[in-house]
Amino acid sequence: MSEFVTVVNVESLSFTGTTWINTILGSHENAFTLGPPQRAWEMTEGSDACRIHGKDCEFWPGFFDQWKKGEDNFFVSLSQYSGKDYIITNNPVPGQSAEELNDPRVLVKRIRLIRDGRALAASYARHYPEKGFPGLSEFLNPAFSQFEFDPQNTEILSLRYEDILADKQGTLDRCGDFVGLDYEPKALRFWEWEHHASAGNHGLFALIKFGQGIDVQNFEGKEFYEQQFKRSLEDEGDKFQDQRWMTELSRGQLFLFDLCFGDDNARYGYERDEFSVQEFRDYLADVRAGVGSGSLSPFVAERLASSGLGDLAPIPVHGGGVSTPVAGAANSNSLTFSQKLKGKARGAAALASRKLSAYPRLHGACRKAARTVLRPLLSR
Repeated sequence: MSEFVTVVNVESLSFTGTTWINTILGSHENAFTLGPPQRAWEMTEGSDACRIHGKDCEFWPGFFDQWKKGEDNFFVSLSQYSGKDYIITNNPVPGQSAEELNDPRVLVKRIRLIRDGRALAASYARHYPEKGFPGLSEFLNPAFSQFEFDPQNTEILSLRYEDILADKQGTLDRCGDFVGLDYEPKALRFWEWEHHASAGNHGLFALIKFGQGIDVQNFEGKEFYEQQFKRSLEDEGDKFQDQRWMTELSRGQLFLFDLCFGDDNARYGYERDEFSVQEFRDYLADVRAGVGSGSLSPFVAERLASSGLGDLAPIPVHGGGVSTPVAGAANSNSLTFSQKLKGKARGAAALASRKLSAYPRLHGACRKAARTVLRPLLSR
């Protein structure tokens, strides 16, 4: 074993699939999946540290018996005790991790993982039903908007969860090249490997328990993970998927998400939802009512106002065209101004029909013209 330890730190938001990628990266003879380190750091003994084996785990109690907390570097000690040169972790608290990760014996390899924000919103609503979907602004703002994701930065490996699902082996090869390990396809069958993660997603740990015959207590989503495990057994782990948001989120919820976070989601490379003009009108009215009643957060009110939709009358319905909520892409099929428009109004309508940063998100002079000329017409 090397005198140095490589700590692979996966930086992500909650519900991004981090435990899954961590566990796959730890499915190597020279790697150990830790998960977020805070829970282990805060313990004084390891009888309940393992999320896989619980109190039957022998690994963590043995580690805590020999680790001199406050004296020995945690990652170096974990590497030496496990016999693994690579420790896979994610999102350590900066204050606690600074000293541990700045040790000259520790080499840090950073991976940044992002996921479609709609999936994050659905997971949040699933885990916190008392807050529901309207509470997503508390969770995603400002973290989702401020998340640094730059695929051009060669010092950090930037991954999208959906791209991993589309090419699991290819992504595994990329990760291996980046951190310095050769991964075999069997790493995708992570439930066949020995793991002692101290924190992470219970659903993913349930998959490992299913594979190793460990009893799994009932929890929210257990049936989903049982189905995932059966599918994975059929095709060497390649069928693992989690796209529940596509069926769980209503059209109204998608509208609200797009209003608040559509721009950010598009920046990460995800296509925005499209809505018919009738949907646009109905959902906009719902959002305005929610803001007015206080059931939606001030952040939603801010986004509504900044989009130019806060004080405008609903878009009139004509035809079956589509429009993107925040971008407000209106075309001649979805909006008809025709006989109502004259002079400058016709010029503004022509700009809208060409989808030139369309109303109500027109910028500069176009936006000013839209406000001064079109608002009275749209309110009729």
